[in-house]
Amino acid sequence: MARNCARSPARGPGIGLAMCGRMHRLAPALFALALTACGLLDKDSDACKDACKATEKKLGLEGRDVHQTDQRKFTSGGVEYTLVRFEYGKTPECDLLGDCSYSTYCGFIVDGKDYPLEVSWVSDEDALFDPAQYCEDGDLEGCELPGQALPILDDPDFEDWIYDTDPDEDALVDCFADYW
Repeated sequence: MARNCARSPARGPGIGLAMCGRMHRLAPALFALALTACGLLDKDSDACKDACKATEKKLGLEGRDVHQTDQRKFTSGGVEYTLVRFEYGKTPECDLLGDCSYSTYCGFIVDGKDYPLEVSWVSDEDALFDPAQYCEDGDLEGCELPGQALPILDDPDFEDWIYDTDPDEDALVDCFADYW
């Protein structure tokens, strides 16, 4: 049985079209997409708080295209760790499926000091530091960055967070995509 939802007096023009037949299932997703496009659901708008902003400044990201910033605080062994992640750069790297990403920096901040954890640079211009600063041969491949040696990585509760968190819901988990 066909209905003409567009003429339904209970619904305004346009809304009726979105609510016809099976389209009613898509309406919430379309609404969220529209709000995101308008910037009303920008979860990252205040995701970079004081510690994150200080690291952003130290790394020289202020003048660059920063696409996403995230931070989260953890406590382990009485020490507070702030995990930060920046996705930045002008040039995206895309896979065969068309999924694209930009350069990323992940690190911990402990007592105001930055500990790089994982970096992925799409282009040389995205490099935030000289790898020789941390790596004997100046090559990041196989190099242990300071954040990889922090005790929080041995904390079972932190490991549970890594395993139990969906990367689609919290991009910070992407910092550990190559771990374990």
